[in-house]
Amino acid sequence: MSRVLVVSDINLNINKLKEGLERAKALNADTIVITGNYFTSLDGPVRTQKVIEFWQEFLRLIRDDTRIIPLLGEEDLNYFNLSFRTPAMNMAFDKYLNGALERNYRFVPCVAIDGVMYSHAGVTVNWLRENRIMLENELRFRMGKHGGAGLLETGIYKLKSWIPFADENSCLRSSMSNLITFAPPNIKQVVGHTMLNEVTNIGKIWFALSDDKDKFIFVNNGDPQTLNDYGGDHGVKSLAES
Repeated sequence: MSRVLVVSDINLNINKLKEGLERAKALNADTIVITGNYFTSLDGPVRTQKVIEFWQEFLRLIRDDTRIIPLLGEEDLNYFNLSFRTPAMNMAFDKYLNGALERNYRFVPCVAIDGVMYSHAGVTVNWLRENRIMLENELRFRMGKHGGAGLLETGIYKLKSWIPFADENSCLRSSMSNLITFAPPNIKQVVGHTMLNEVTNIGKIWFALSDDKDKFIFVNNGDPQTLNDYGGDHGVKSLAES
């Protein structure tokens, strides 16, 4: 069984990741899942050099810590070989990357651990059916060219050559309302993407991105909990009880 610390959307905040690493150490977490959106700031456009410096430091941190699973977010699709673009795309940074994000095997769209599905925006039944995807206990995609799944691991079967992660209903782009309406009923999910007032759950869906930047989600053996404090399991409260 696993102990997973979830760090919600990074948004160029390298200190948020560093704090998450400290908390993961205190909790003896064996996995750290990040819900994506690395290169856009919540405060608006930033200098390209700042984005480059963030990327270099981020790569250093994940290289030194193999527990980290960096998930892809909607805004990260800007830097893949896709026709998908958002207004937040930084063309100069894209030129600097030169496909490096697409080639980095560490970045994946979604992953399931101990029956909990982690993704940026959430997995929905309508998206699974449209693309003939059948889920079992474990799922991990590797992004390939044009948004396809280049690597398939245990528990995922697909009948199509390409899975459109840039589709508006995908696990990188689904709206909150679509996710709540069409989420698979028997699967726990932890997502970022949607900014709420606080870390909370709606049914089996836990939303990790909140105005309270000091809160994280800790998933202990498949049980999502809020995390407010350092020090072992102190300050950890089950979301199902809150």
